[in-house]
Amino acid sequence: MPEPSRERRGEFRVIGTELRTNNALEADPTTARIVSHWRRFMDGKLLEQIPEQSNPTTVLGVCTRYASGDQGDYSVVAGAEVNDFDEVPPEMIAVTLPESEYLVFPAPGKLPEAVPTAWRRIWEYFATQGEHARAYTADFEEYAGNPDGPPEVNIYVAIL
Repeated sequence: MPEPSRERRGEFRVIGTELRTNNALEADPTTARIVSHWRRFMDGKLLEQIPEQSNPTTVLGVCTRYASGDQGDYSVVAGAEVNDFDEVPPEMIAVTLPESEYLVFPAPGKLPEAVPTAWRRIWEYFATQGEHARAYTADFEEYAGNPDGPPEVNIYVAIL
């Protein structure tokens, strides 16, 4: 895996649907729920219900509200960046991601398989190198629109 790039992002807002889960549940195919959460979000056209999107060609998957690093529960929010929280649709939540320094990991390949494969590489990266530590504040997957094919996916991991 190539070295990740480093990027600083200012605070931004996201509206979307929330799923509370943990890595132990997601590692077992009989209890994994993230893929079905995304399927409901996309098939239900919930992205179209999010008002004031700041970039309508980009979908975000936010991991936040970490209970205890990568061992405890966390929230996955499928949604979009918005300009404000004036209108939050029913069944959705509003999340503010703090200004952070991120390591950015590309997730090339066929979706949805490319994303969990990239996350396994990310966990290995943080387990084997000592230069950076995860902040466990809010990480996000960015699915940037591509008119000629599948979206370009990058995973932003907040670091201390």
